[in-house]
Amino acid sequence: MRRLPPVEDPSQSVDWDRETKAMVERYAGNNDWIRYNTASMQPQSQRPGNATTTPHYWERARMSAPPTGPGTPGSRNFSARIGEGPAWLGEMAPYVLTGNREGVGFNGLLEVDGIYDPNAVGLVPNKGVLREFVTSQVPVTGTQAATRYPREVISPNQTQLGVWFEQPTELARFRAYTLMNLFKDPYTVDFQIYKVYANYGWFKAGKDYTIFFNQSAAPDTIDFEGPNAIPYIRTPQLVLNIPLEELGFRPHQGLVVGIEHMPSDLTLVNADHQLTPPANDDPVLWGPVNEMPSFVGKYVYTPEGAHIEAAGLFRKLTGAGPDYRSSSYGYGMALSGKIATWGKNNVILAAQGGRGIGAYSQDSAGLGLDGAPTFFIPGSASPPGVPDVASQRGPLRSIPVWGAWAAYQHFWTDTLRSTGTFSILTLNDEFVSGDLTPSMDPDDPGNVDYGRLLQARYASINVVWSPNPTFTLGIEYMYGHRFITGDSAPDGATSNAGQANRLQACVRWNFNHTTPFRK
Repeated sequence: MRRLPPVEDPSQSVDWDRETKAMVERYAGNNDWIRYNTASMQPQSQRPGNATTTPHYWERARMSAPPTGPGTPGSRNFSARIGEGPAWLGEMAPYVLTGNREGVGFNGLLEVDGIYDPNAVGLVPNKGVLREFVTSQVPVTGTQAATRYPREVISPNQTQLGVWFEQPTELARFRAYTLMNLFKDPYTVDFQIYKVYANYGWFKAGKDYTIFFNQSAAPDTIDFEGPNAIPYIRTPQLVLNIPLEELGFRPHQGLVVGIEHMPSDLTLVNADHQLTPPANDDPVLWGPVNEMPSFVGKYVYTPEGAHIEAAGLFRKLTGAGPDYRSSSYGYGMALSGKIATWGKNNVILAAQGGRGIGAYSQDSAGLGLDGAPTFFIPGSASPPGVPDVASQRGPLRSIPVWGAWAAYQHFWTDTLRSTGTFSILTLNDEFVSGDLTPSMDPDDPGNVDYGRLLQARYASINVVWSPNPTFTLGIEYMYGHRFITGDSAPDGATSNAGQANRLQACVRWNFNHTTPFRK
């Protein structure tokens, strides 16, 4: 790698104009421009030096700045510089900490959402409004939760602040990034560190969206949850980004390989339909064992007008309990891409599938649907002095799952846009014993039986107005449909399906260190 131009006297102020010029010449060329997804800090688009090229914007609405209107540098080549990591290409950290070129920058948004549910979303009747539209939380017809409507809430949960630090070195530029928001709990306003990671050259370490996810294939939705099949899953990870061009291959290609920590999400515990379960069914005795990390690799292709990724994943699932230990394997493939159509418009097409990867889809994560025993024979408690009849479980089996999503974004004007999205998520979990279906939520004193997810569908359409770079108004309609397996129907259910609708409006102010609040 070419070294950055040295600063002759570290005690003097840094010549940022020279630093910027050197970075642009090194990584982008004199006439290239770029924009970023501020959530991932990844370059999202790039264009040739033709200043008349129609702008294209590749930001996810819920996590980044809106389009900035006519004349703003955009792109017909939505490629990232593979291997560069979270680089604000051509832009140095604006605030110098010392005379040795260390600096910091910030970006963020303040958002307030108004949410109205004409029918229920959320399986626990005594909880508040779920501030994400989660299709796996749509109650089936006839249950108590399905009667809780209409409901509304005003939510500032999507408000976020990102802070980044950088330091040039002789070989590469070190950058660290932290993103904070208020979405730790989807029912309340609760602060969390959403992402934290660092890049040094080709290497990345920290907590970010799973490597399996193509961050360019994220639809422009107002709802924080987004399509139900999409892997908005954050994992601790170690990543190597390899730009193949630097190894002598043709440009616009790259490999990304890495390992990440994703605990197995298993259904092992007796649902406790009996009054006196045996001692070996105590839930605290059962759980996953993490024997190895998940291995993920993907091929990235970024020609002009597209960003396409093909990914593969492999993991080991292990469950353990009294006198029980069994393993299975999870694996999956994903193919996704974002492609320009005409003007600023674009289309997203994506699909993923495999076995034992339920934790890698937005709405099935956390439901114990990576794997389960092939059979379950309930035991029973015995009188004092007599051994219990222990429950029996078969070998662990990974659950097949597949999902897909598609979206189309249309710009009505330079400041007005709409995005329509559809997604479907399906699991083949009929083999799982109904006695192992989780029967209660720890926050639900009624111990309501919710049913086991079989399939969920999601659709949304929005209208978003961004009259300037710092301000956005939007409204979105969402529809969700949930199906459950027949042997897991809750008490009182009159159907194995339920549906929900939602309206969500947002007011958003974007800001960063370059925002011209005052002239």
